[in-house]
Amino acid sequence: MSLLEQVEGYISTLDYQVSQKTEDFLIASKVGIGCTEETSVFWVPEIPGASKAAELEGTKARLAKQFEEISGKYQEAKKFFIASSFADLGEVLTAAKQNKVATLSPVSFFDTEFKQQTGTGGREFKRKIQRLLKDVHRIPQPYSMLDEDYEVIDKGDDLLETLIEQASNKDSHGVRIIIGPAGIGKTWLFNRVFKDLYNRFQESKRKQEKFRRPIPITAEDRMQESGTTIVDGNIESLLENFIRNDISSPSSVETLRWSVENGYSMWMFDGLDELYTRDVLFFEELLDVLTDPVTGGDTNTALVFVFARSSLLSTSENLYQFISGYASDASDSLRIFRLEPWGKESKKSFSDLFFTDRSRGKQFFSLITSKQPLVEISRLPFYCNLLRKNFESGSATDFYDKFQLLEHVIEEMVEREKGKGVFEGIDIGAADLSELLQLVAVDTCMDNRKGISKKDFESYILSALPVGVTAEEESRMVTAMMQFPLFTASTELDHVAFAHELLAEYLTGKYYYDRIATDPRSTLESLSKIEDFRDSLAAEWIVKCLSEDRQTLESMMEIIEEKQLAAKQQSLLLDLVLKASENQDGFEQLPDVFEGLSLRGIGFRDRDMEGLSFRNCDLEYAVFDGCNLRGAHFEGAHFKHTGFENIDSDSLRGATFGNLMKFESAKVGKKTIEDRHEFHSWLSKLTECSEDVFKPCPTAEQLRELFKKYIRADGSPRRYKLRRDVLEKKGRVIKEAKSRNKILQHCIGSGYLVDTGFHDYVSRATGARYDEMVYFVRDWRLSEGLRHLLGRICNRKDCIHVPNRADGSYAAIA
Repeated sequence: MSLLEQVEGYISTLDYQVSQKTEDFLIASKVGIGCTEETSVFWVPEIPGASKAAELEGTKARLAKQFEEISGKYQEAKKFFIASSFADLGEVLTAAKQNKVATLSPVSFFDTEFKQQTGTGGREFKRKIQRLLKDVHRIPQPYSMLDEDYEVIDKGDDLLETLIEQASNKDSHGVRIIIGPAGIGKTWLFNRVFKDLYNRFQESKRKQEKFRRPIPITAEDRMQESGTTIVDGNIESLLENFIRNDISSPSSVETLRWSVENGYSMWMFDGLDELYTRDVLFFEELLDVLTDPVTGGDTNTALVFVFARSSLLSTSENLYQFISGYASDASDSLRIFRLEPWGKESKKSFSDLFFTDRSRGKQFFSLITSKQPLVEISRLPFYCNLLRKNFESGSATDFYDKFQLLEHVIEEMVEREKGKGVFEGIDIGAADLSELLQLVAVDTCMDNRKGISKKDFESYILSALPVGVTAEEESRMVTAMMQFPLFTASTELDHVAFAHELLAEYLTGKYYYDRIATDPRSTLESLSKIEDFRDSLAAEWIVKCLSEDRQTLESMMEIIEEKQLAAKQQSLLLDLVLKASENQDGFEQLPDVFEGLSLRGIGFRDRDMEGLSFRNCDLEYAVFDGCNLRGAHFEGAHFKHTGFENIDSDSLRGATFGNLMKFESAKVGKKTIEDRHEFHSWLSKLTECSEDVFKPCPTAEQLRELFKKYIRADGSPRRYKLRRDVLEKKGRVIKEAKSRNKILQHCIGSGYLVDTGFHDYVSRATGARYDEMVYFVRDWRLSEGLRHLLGRICNRKDCIHVPNRADGSYAAIA
């Protein structure tokens, strides 16, 4: 793409309409204030090299004349001369200056500056860039690189260096997904990556060299001017807020998108895990940006960083679909990095950084690398830092686990505040204060760790105070608690958040464990509403307490056997009990309570499950590791990313799986199997059962793969529309099936999909046609319309497309 084409594409994102175009310049206008027309002239000529002296002289003379003539005609217009180099153009630059034509390099012309650079800005929450540019202490962070099946393919000592190197390479493109658990330093890494890239960008801009401007999109950008929070996950809303909050020059969402697709900027997302999980729009639009064709046939050079919690790899179907769809033909552009816990080298760097007294630093390093269980606790940066603060204060360091450390930190903070006289004259009991902190923590976690409104926070404080407290004492207590070191200002306006989410999760776990035995139903209902609860510290605390309280553990097992809980709560309680009883004698054999349950993400490890029934269960992301599954029943179960690990030749003998109608994929050891027949072959060798496998024709399978882009396997909607090129080129290809392009054309012709005529988007049908699609995806049931559709595109003679195991007929809708 020529520079002139780039300029034309860029100004179109700012609502300019080109009225005149030559080989040298563009004249374009847009509607300005008061509906007045604002005209601009953009000279973007092709400058001959110095070796072509005659051509160069002719070009210079032509430009000088144009500057004078067009400036005279468009006296009020803004005028720009854009060139990659101004060498040997002295006369042209003089003429430009005389005619008030601004001379800019492409780097400067295509850039949009932050308010932080220009000194403009507003409220504090709008000054995110200043915060991100602050110096931060950082320790090298070891990492693993994963492939699209989440298998480790490489390791490294410091992810910062790798990310900076990839972002600095002008040929790098695609998406870099950085994951890690809470407390491992994702946000610190994000801040440092942004700071280093921003500084490199500024240095390159001074040299007029192309380098991507980093665009940081964080939780603050979910806040709208009205004070409300963006609920959906579409990138457009986030970018609109970013432009309003942080961009000083005129810009638009389309401008930022054009800039990233053409390699002039890069997007960096952090703190948006809730959106990644809940809304398909985020990754749908991200995939659109990464695969959007660039004007002039050039390569799309979009580069995007996404920082997220580790748990999203197994809990976010949206992220999985994005990775599988993007990786299908862009594996060289997809990188998944997982931050790993600290080893000795990182701990040594940490000790050297924070202790100016070398002897004290050596003492601390020795403590966290030789004394159990501190060796394990200190592998996570958050806990290592807590241990450092505790060590520096001279307090005891004999902790048995991270929970004891967290409890000590909280108690120490309370005692410190008491020592300052915060509670002087107010007889607030330890139990009341503890409950206050727990209630705030629960509200924080229930609202996806965003914090609690100051109004609600104040009401909790007042309810914890004893009767007879004066208005002055109430005011003093509210002020003191607002400034309590456990809390900090939230990214939400008028909200208070915990200084670290792990503290909130721990206190939430304490609150609910005290209630789970006496009121399991409502407690489990509340826990099921917490985002990523199963991977949280709250769940870990409840599991720890259950494992040490056999009586409560047994009562929880009895509740499971009663089968009176809703499916979601039953599944959650089962997960907690399984984890708590892993090392408990007498809990190897489980009751037969699984039929029809959602066992999504549950891990069964070293369990005696002989003869149990998993009929019609949702086994997505479930793992059977070293289990005895002899004679177990899996008919009608949904297999998707279902793991079978450490399964020997006897573990599945006699197990029955039916016809595998709801098979999507399975992981056998380190191998991922997506072909139903291959999985059936593997099972047959171990089960010694010869059941018939479900055999839809290849074209029917490919049609279902197409519909699954719009509808989930359980029949729930996934998305409403997708770009045609994504439908034609992304996703699984079934051998011997008709081409995806031909199937798509027939679906549009039959009304199951609709060509919107807008930016090449294809939407799904509504009404009865959509219902037919749902039945087909969820149950493999064919309507007459879909059967006729398959009859037109399947070239197999007398094919029934979707057989029924019982009689060989097609599975039709009743």
